[in-house]
Amino acid sequence: MADLLIVGGNVDTSSIAPEASFEEMVLSAALNLWKLVGTELAIFAITLVLALIVRNTKGPTKQVTKKHCSSSADQKTNVDKQVRRRAGIEPPRSPVTSNVVPVNCATPVFAVGGASNMRVADNRKRSPGESDTTAWQREPWHIVDEICASMQSDSRLAAAARNVELYRELQQVLKAKGTTIMEATWYARYSSFDLYNCMVQCVVRTSQYHLVECLIQDMAQHGIARPLSFYEAAMKQLAGRKQYQLAMDVYKHLDADGLTPSNITYSCLVSFAAELGEYDQAVSFFGKLSAKTTPSIRAYMTVLRVHGKRQDWPASLATFREMQQRGLTLDNLVLNVVLATGIAADNVEEVDALVAEGDVAMPTPITDVVSYNTLVKGYLQRNDLTTAVGILDRMQHRGIKPNAITFNTIMERAARSHQNGLAWSLLEKMRSFGLKPDRLTCSNLVRALGKHSLPQQIQDCTNLLGEATLVLDAATMSYLQDIVLDAATACACQEPQLLADVRKAFKR
Repeated sequence: MADLLIVGGNVDTSSIAPEASFEEMVLSAALNLWKLVGTELAIFAITLVLALIVRNTKGPTKQVTKKHCSSSADQKTNVDKQVRRRAGIEPPRSPVTSNVVPVNCATPVFAVGGASNMRVADNRKRSPGESDTTAWQREPWHIVDEICASMQSDSRLAAAARNVELYRELQQVLKAKGTTIMEATWYARYSSFDLYNCMVQCVVRTSQYHLVECLIQDMAQHGIARPLSFYEAAMKQLAGRKQYQLAMDVYKHLDADGLTPSNITYSCLVSFAAELGEYDQAVSFFGKLSAKTTPSIRAYMTVLRVHGKRQDWPASLATFREMQQRGLTLDNLVLNVVLATGIAADNVEEVDALVAEGDVAMPTPITDVVSYNTLVKGYLQRNDLTTAVGILDRMQHRGIKPNAITFNTIMERAARSHQNGLAWSLLEKMRSFGLKPDRLTCSNLVRALGKHSLPQQIQDCTNLLGEATLVLDAATMSYLQDIVLDAATACACQEPQLLADVRKAFKR
């Protein structure tokens, strides 16, 4: 029995009396065993307990460190967030949360206050028994990070559409937790400003342009600052999709926040207003731009066209003089826009004087054939055919070659005034400049024929149509040939051979 109680061969059995009972022998062996391993066992047990305590204490810290410090870029983001918080830009999470209901906008896609029955898109795989409420247990900062990271890594349209759905889910989560975007992004890698910059890009990319204003309203509701750069970026993206009215609506929020647009933005606003037909507002924007700096040629051209739409000759001329005073390089495009406004307003004499001024402009003249064609149009509006014809000599003296438009414009008025001789003389002069008659030339001269036309005029029209076979389509050719045949038929009693010649030429 004593041999069975020896542990590891080191138990001292000399103190056990031969006549001792079994219980005494076991107790004695246990005391001897404790003397050998008791101290080591106690130290091991204490060490094990302390290790478990340390492990349970440091576990979450390691997870947070792994989440937020996985890269040097994340560490920099955390430092930037701490700087913003100390500066008061993004205050820390309040220990007492409040129930925040986002503002209701015109399109209640992002407004979750009254949309409890709205089905929220959840792109995660759910278990068979998982409910919507369970799905909303995602932390809001996880969703913020997912949206911003997706915008940086995935430029596909499908990714942008998914981010819009994630934002809707984020709104539901915030309502369920009774927190705000500012508080949610305290734990996120990205700021609330980053989130809304990404969301503007998403809604524009998915053609949901009307949601930009809803996002701005959400930012205001959550107390998120909207700097000038945010507004200008949103306006630029909307203008790129030709959503000028929505860009103007964004400007109203910019103005309501007391911000002053940059010079480039003012120049864009002039174009937006002009595109929308809001000419008074376009002129107002241009006035503010001109007061701050010298506008670009593009801005000047836009406002000159606005003055043209309004037929405001004094304002157009004043803008032209302002460009001269500011030392801008003027060209024929600028001049011609101003001239067209003057003709539309029936200021022919002043337009003529401005053309003469353009002829002697330094270092080079800025008039061209369009300038003189505009002037011809002005005199013809006043039925001053003589002066209009005289402009051809002025152009030749200036060294500017008239084009077909110049001759056809004067020729049409001469034909309508029944001055057929002048019309045909213009055709000869037109050919002297190396210009060939076109469709409009033929139409003007042929339609001037009447029942009492001279045989020579009928023959000339017949020859003209034979010359213009390449510039007239079949329908126009047939129409003009009918006019010549009618005139030849009326003259058949005097010139029967003429009718036969015309029919032969037209193969009728």
